[in-house]
Amino acid sequence: MKALIVFSLVLLAAAASVRAGKLAAGNEPVGLYDANDKMELLSNLTFRAAVYEKQKIWLVEFYNSWCGFCQRFAPVWKEFAAGVHPWNEIVTIGVVDCASPDNNPLCRDLEVMSYPTLRVYPLMSKVGDLGQELVAEKTVSSIKSALLDYVEKEQLEGRGNQEWPTLIPYRNSEITNIWARVPDAVQNMILIFEEAGSTMGREVILDFGKVRNIRVRRVTTNNEALAKLLEVSNYPSLAVLKRDLSVVHLIPASKSREGYAASVHAFLSQEGVIEDVAAFRDIPRESRPEQAQNQIEGAVLDPPDAVYRADLENTLRYSLKHEVAMHKVIAGETLEALKMYLRTMASFFPTKPQGTMFLERLRDWVEAAGESIRGEDFLVQVNTLERTFNFVIPENQEWIGCRGSSSKYRGYTCGLWTTFHALTVGAATQTKRRVTPGSELVLHSILMYVRHFFGCADCSKHFQTMAAARHLEAVRGLDDAVLWLWEAHNVVNKRLHGDKTEDPAHPKMQFPSAESCSACSAGDGQWYRPQVLAYLKARYGKTGVCNNLQQCKPVNLGGVSLRHGDKLISPEIDMPKTETAADFSYFDIGLCVLLYLASAVVLVLSYYKFIYRRRHRTKFNIN
Repeated sequence: MKALIVFSLVLLAAAASVRAGKLAAGNEPVGLYDANDKMELLSNLTFRAAVYEKQKIWLVEFYNSWCGFCQRFAPVWKEFAAGVHPWNEIVTIGVVDCASPDNNPLCRDLEVMSYPTLRVYPLMSKVGDLGQELVAEKTVSSIKSALLDYVEKEQLEGRGNQEWPTLIPYRNSEITNIWARVPDAVQNMILIFEEAGSTMGREVILDFGKVRNIRVRRVTTNNEALAKLLEVSNYPSLAVLKRDLSVVHLIPASKSREGYAASVHAFLSQEGVIEDVAAFRDIPRESRPEQAQNQIEGAVLDPPDAVYRADLENTLRYSLKHEVAMHKVIAGETLEALKMYLRTMASFFPTKPQGTMFLERLRDWVEAAGESIRGEDFLVQVNTLERTFNFVIPENQEWIGCRGSSSKYRGYTCGLWTTFHALTVGAATQTKRRVTPGSELVLHSILMYVRHFFGCADCSKHFQTMAAARHLEAVRGLDDAVLWLWEAHNVVNKRLHGDKTEDPAHPKMQFPSAESCSACSAGDGQWYRPQVLAYLKARYGKTGVCNNLQQCKPVNLGGVSLRHGDKLISPEIDMPKTETAADFSYFDIGLCVLLYLASAVVLVLSYYKFIYRRRHRTKFNIN
C-alpha cells in the first residue's frame, strides 16, 4: 500500500513537471543569449552586485526577447562581445532581458523605456546609477568605436584605472619622455602610427593589456615630429622602440587589428619576451556572423485562422504589466497617451464582462490619479483590480493563434496587431443609435500607445513614420480606420517578409489570403475593399473571438457570402450586432437587475399582507 502511494505521488509530480514545461515553452520569454556567449547574463538579483562599485567599466544591453529589432541585433551583439572579450578586465559586456517578469523591477528602476538600449557604467559607479546611453549605430564597428571613445575620454578626464593601458595618443615629440613612469622591467615599447580617427591602435592596446612586461602606445598623424624622428612615412605603421632608443620596424601581413596583433605576437615570441600571449588567443579572426538556419522547435500548433481569447488576454497582460508598468514615472504626454489607450480598451477590447469592468475601473483610477503615476503604483493597482473582478490572467497561459514555431517568434507582437484590429473593428461595429464618444480616436490612441509605450524602439519608429506618411491623423470614418490599419499591417508584412525575425513556419504574407477570402482580391494585388471590410469585421469582431481550438472555425469569404462559424453574412450589408446584449451598458443592466429585485420585494410584501395575514387571522378567530 505504501509503495502504491509513493508511486502515485511520483506520477503526479511527473505530470505537473510536464505541464509546467509545456506552459513555459508556450509563453515564458526565452532570452536571446546563453552561457556560451562571451557576456554576463545579468538579472534583477545579480545586476547591482556585479556592476556597481567595480574597478572596471560595464557595457550592458537591455533588450526584450520578443522585440524584432532585438532579435536582428543579437548576432551583432554576440560578435561584438566576442571581439572585445580579451578586454574583460577593463570592459565587461552584459545583457538584461527586460521581457522576463523577474527583471521588471530592475528595468523600471533604471528607466529603460525602449529596446535595445546600450548603457555604459563607469569605473566605481554608485548603486542606483542609471548609466550613460552609448550612442552608436547598431553595428559592430560603430559600437566598438563608441566604446573606445568612451574609455579614452574617461582616461583624459582622470577617471580611468591607473593599471589600465592608456588609449591617449602620445603627443610629445621627445622620444625619451615616453619612458616616464614605465617600470624598468618593460624593455619594449610598441608604437602604432595611425590616423586620429582609427580604432585599430586602441584595439591592439587593449588586446595586449594583460601582458605586463610590454607597453603599447598609439601615435596619430598629428605628431609629425615623432614620425619623422622614427622615420615613419606611411600610415598605419608599426614600430618597436627599445630602452636603448633603437627602433625596429615591423611589417604586418594586413592593415587590420588581427594583422597588427599577429605581428606584435611574433616579435615578442622571437625576442623571447613571452612564449605565449593569452590575450592573443582570444582575439577573434575576421568573420561574419553565421546565419543560423531557422529550426522549428518541436511540433507546431496550426490552429484555424481566427482570433483567440488567450492571445488577446496575454497581450493585455503584457501591455499593462510590462510595457506600461515599466515606466518609473508616467506623466505629461505619456500619461495622456495612457488615458486615451485605456478609454479605447475599456470601450472596445473584446473580453468577458469582468474584463470590461476591470478595464473601466483601471481607466477611472488613471483619470483620477493626478499629474503623474509611478509605474510601480500602476502595477499594484492592476494586480488589485484583477483580484477584485476575478480577472487574473495566468503568466504562463499559452498563445494559440499567435504561437510561434519557437518562443522568440510572434507572441506579443502578433497579439498586439490582433488587439489593434479588434479595437478598430469594435468601434466600427457599434450600433448606430449608441456610438461611444471618442470612437473616432481609436487609431490615434493606437499611435500614442506605440509612440510612448511600445518597447521596440525600431518598430515604434517605423510605425510612427508610416503613420505620418499614410496620414493616419486624417482618417475620420470608423470603417476607414479598420481599412487603414489593415493596409498598414500589410505594408509592415511586406517590409518584414524574408527578414531574419520572420517565423519560418508563419511567413509574413499579404492578408487576407485567397483561402481565407477568395472574394477579397482578384489575385493581382487589387483588393475589393467592401469584401475586405466584411472579412475584417467578421474575423476581429466580438463574436469572432474563440475561447479554445475546439470552438473555433476559420473565417472564410467566398463568392458573395461570408461564412463565420454557422452564420452566413452578406458582405454588402451591415454586420450583425456583436452580441445580444451589445445595446445595453452596464448601467442599463444594473438598472434592470435593480427593478427585478424591487419587483420581487413587492411580491413578497403583497404575499405577506394578503395571504399570510389572512390565514393568521382565521386561525386566531377559530381558536
